[in-house]
Amino acid sequence: MALVAIQEPWINQGRILGLNSKGCSIFHGCGDNSLRTCIVTKGIRAMCLPQFSDSDITSISMSYTVNKQDRRPTVIVASAYMAIEDDFPPLRME
Repeated sequence: MALVAIQEPWINQGRILGLNSKGCSIFHGCGDNSLRTCIVTKGIRAMCLPQFSDSDITSISMSYTVNKQDRRPTVIVASAYMAIEDDFPPLRME
């Protein structure tokens, strides 16, 4: 089970490249070559939350099994890129 939040992934023609992502799921916000965050998961049930994602923020909802029980807590995870030249916090995060 793994989760990695990545800042400034390598983008070419709208695709995230350079990750050895076999067997992994890659989530990212909406945008073109200006994507600045992504989240990579492996062995975790996860889905993207596009209503909380854009080119600088990637949000996912994930669930996992606790101690091999049937219980599956849900956790929201976000990776946010905060450019130094922008005001803090960005208006979309307020």
